[in-house]
Amino acid sequence: MELLENIRLYAFVLNSTLFFLLETVWEFKPQTESRWSHLMKNFGIAFSNGIIYGISFAIAADWIVRTTEQMNFGLMNWLNLPLIWEIVLSLVILDLVIYIWHILLHRIPFLWRFHIVHHIDSRLDFSTGTRFHLGELIAMSLFHLPIFFLLGLSFEALILNQALMLVFTQFQHANVQIPSRIDNVLRKIMITTNFHQVHHSTKNQEFNSNYGTVLSCWDYLGKTYNPQRNIQSIETGIQKTPKVMNFRDIMKFPFQK
Repeated sequence: MELLENIRLYAFVLNSTLFFLLETVWEFKPQTESRWSHLMKNFGIAFSNGIIYGISFAIAADWIVRTTEQMNFGLMNWLNLPLIWEIVLSLVILDLVIYIWHILLHRIPFLWRFHIVHHIDSRLDFSTGTRFHLGELIAMSLFHLPIFFLLGLSFEALILNQALMLVFTQFQHANVQIPSRIDNVLRKIMITTNFHQVHHSTKNQEFNSNYGTVLSCWDYLGKTYNPQRNIQSIETGIQKTPKVMNFRDIMKFPFQK
């Protein structure tokens, strides 16, 4: 049980180590900002979020799991599936929920003010996948926690889903390019680095596309898929924002006029 409770932390450490090494050996786009400065800044955001948000979210999620189990409430309790199928089904459902949430982040001005912190990172790498403003995470929890209640997830399914989402989020932002032949196959099923790079383009028609996190089917079905393949030419970030910002400026950014 202790292993399960810490699996998100283990996933973060192992995944970060793996992608740090991959980006060291097979860096896709040369960057102007210092790599270590960029990593420390993004990890600083991630760790501060983990302390402030992570603990409160874990308490709320744990209460939901225990309550729905005691009440025998929620889709997973009613279906009573084997754990492996509960994990698979909940991953598909939650991935759709995150896809919808991601679109709302871009369409609702108040939410975009916080989500822009993720997009102003012009030096895209695996650490960008953990760079989210605390305001966005709080709003996300208010959106997600009622859905967790309706799903009636087990503790195991919830923790494993959170860990898998973290792995995929870091993967899709990694500064490595997948060979086109492999990418063409993978993107039919899942979100790849090449697929998601388009979403971080400075061009409106590109960053308002390719919203998926794990499965690519939602972008195909939702008609938000952009097939742009010339990844090397894509400039990432947000126009008319500083290319390099310190931790304090990043946290203050949503509150500026």
